[in-house]
This record gives sequence, structure tokens and C-alpha cells, in this order.
Amino acid sequence: MTATLMQRAVLRVGEGQILVQPATKPMVELSAVAVRYGQELALMDATMSIARGEFIAIVGPSGCGKSTLMKLVTGLLPPDSGTIVVDGNTVRGPIKGVGMAFQNSALLPWRTTIDNVILPLEIVQPFKKQLRGQPARRARAQQLLDAVGLGKFENHYPWQLSGGMQQRASVCRAIVHDPKLVMLDEPFAALDAFTKEDLCALMQDLWLRRKFTAILVTHDLREAVFLADCVYVMSGRPGCICYRRPIDLPRPRTMEMTFEQVYVDHVHALREKISQVRGG
Repeated sequence: MTATLMQRAVLRVGEGQILVQPATKPMVELSAVAVRYGQELALMDATMSIARGEFIAIVGPSGCGKSTLMKLVTGLLPPDSGTIVVDGNTVRGPIKGVGMAFQNSALLPWRTTIDNVILPLEIVQPFKKQLRGQPARRARAQQLLDAVGLGKFENHYPWQLSGGMQQRASVCRAIVHDPKLVMLDEPFAALDAFTKEDLCALMQDLWLRRKFTAILVTHDLREAVFLADCVYVMSGRPGCICYRRPIDLPRPRTMEMTFEQVYVDHVHALREKISQVRGG
């Protein structure tokens, strides 16, 4: 069990649901957040607290508001009610210094692998000012590419890389500027099963080394259990956080562990909860 899971206090929120709040000041905190799209209530009473250095996953039926939560936390979407605090500051617009990786790698086709990874260092402070020289930026990016097995592909263009390699580069770009918060919106969803396993192991390794706070949105319950300290389940629309399941598995986790009964029990419990709330 990780330290972030051990240092917790119980908090009671709406509808009698008991969540667990970190004893230390959280990195991300949502309080009774609601969002409407026109006349439709898309998200209601979203309340959660994420500790610094914690890796959480959000799962739930399609259309429940998982991606909406990502937009809220990063300040790309304002809430209609409630408050969002990131790193001690109330979110009132797009936040700075966050790392993001998506289902589509979104690599710029005219830039090489290393130039794609360097991009945040060119536009994000303080690195834009501190690392003015290309050699310093390239050295920082090259170190990451070496760590994820892309060291020999730094001068390849995206069309010369496989889907898995493109996602590795996308992950490197998301963390090259050492963000405190990394948002992962189904980054492995389009990959085959074996490549997905490789990248889950890679993501775990990067997180264990750097200990950034991570929020993963996924439909893959096995992926969620493998990576997360805890998994939040959202209900059908209007979406709300209806269940929180701590994942008390030791780290580093291996693919062999995914066949053990305790791991399977976590997956089955999450699947059962989603079945209960689907369309509810």
C-alpha cells in the first residue's frame, strides 16, 4: 500500500456516499461541481480529492462525463456551479504546466520525434526561458526517448512510427517539462492488447520515477486497476462520482499479477458497479 493511501481521513459527501480525503493538502480538489450543456445537466455534485503524487483512474459508461471532468480540472471548461482547486489555486481558466496525452497521439507531422517531444520546452515557462538553446532541450528530450525505447528514432517523422511508438512519443511530450499534473485521456485505447500492456508498464515506470499526480480516463478496467492508486466510478447522465475503490496492490505491478485473484476481484467489483449505474 502506498503512502498516499495510508495517510487518509474519511469524508462524507452527497447522497450518503463516503469518499476518502487525503490528510495532506490535495493537488486536485473538486467540490460539488456541476456542468450543463444547454438545458441538459451533464455532471452533478462532482466531489473528489486527489493527493499530490497520486495516480487515479476514472471509469464509467459512455457519455457519463469523464472527459468533461478532464476539461474542468485543466480549466478548459468552466463549471456552472461548485469549485475546482489545483495546486492550491482556484481554477478560473486554462491552467499552466499540465501534461496531457490523448487517444490520438496528435504529433505534428512536420516535426521529427524529438522535435515533437521538445515542443513544451519551447512554449512552457520556466523552460522556455531557462532552456533557450536547442542542445539543452534536445538533451532533455533525448533522455526521455532513451528511457522509453525510442532513442534510435529521434529523427523519424510520425508517419514512420508505429501506433505504439507514436504514443510513447506522446507520453514523453506530456512529461518532458516535469508537470506536477498529468492528464491521460484514454491514451492507449486504440492500441492492440500487447502494445497496451507494454505502455501501461512504461507509464507505471515513469510515474514511479517522477511521482507526478496523474488522472487517467479509461474504459479498460484492467488498465485502471494496473495503474491507479484508486479508481473512481461515474454514473450515467447526469454523471456523478458514485463509487471510489482503493487499489491496495503492491508496486511495481506486473502483468503476471493481473491473473491473481485479488486483482481479478478489483476488476469484477468495478464492472459490477458500472453495470449497476449504466444508464441510471
